[in-house]
Amino acid sequence: MLLIIAIPTAWLTWNILRTETLHCSVCIKYKGKQKCRTATGRDEERCVRTATDNACAFLSSGMTDSLACGRTQPESIQIDTKKQP
Repeated sequence: MLLIIAIPTAWLTWNILRTETLHCSVCIKYKGKQKCRTATGRDEERCVRTATDNACAFLSSGMTDSLACGRTQPESIQIDTKKQP
């Protein structure tokens, strides 16, 4: 009975701990204001998208403005090439 609980728990813990993440920093300039935010993600696209969304949350107001900001080309993108275990 104990094995029925222990094996899935061990497998889940191992999978969570071995997940690799990428770290990035994105600077967005929108309507004369600039904001830089950092984020993590499983790949470069997700990492940049998350950091962009975070920066746009500070720079925009309302859904239309937020979507327009999210389509803005970042001023700079820095990717930490070392994946963290």
